[in-house]
Amino acid sequence: MLKIQIALNIFAKVFWTRTSEKITKQYDNKDKSSSKGSTKEVEEYIVHPNLLKFLKTGETYCKIQLNINGHYLDKLPIVENKEK
Repeated sequence: MLKIQIALNIFAKVFWTRTSEKITKQYDNKDKSSSKGSTKEVEEYIVHPNLLKFLKTGETYCKIQLNINGHYLDKLPIVENKEK
């Protein structure tokens, strides 16, 4: 049971959420300038849970960390084994 919990924690860190900043601005309709705004820390999905939930058998997501702030993420398709 502990191994499953450890695996789920690793999976969650890699695919579920990351901390980022959300910036909001309030624009004046007359001159289209922004004089008010705010910044807040939010948790955003890396891969939405619904996308993970509807993966077919054999499909997966691949995440490659490029640097501290960036990553490459793509859904890998099912590959048929033609040696049968």
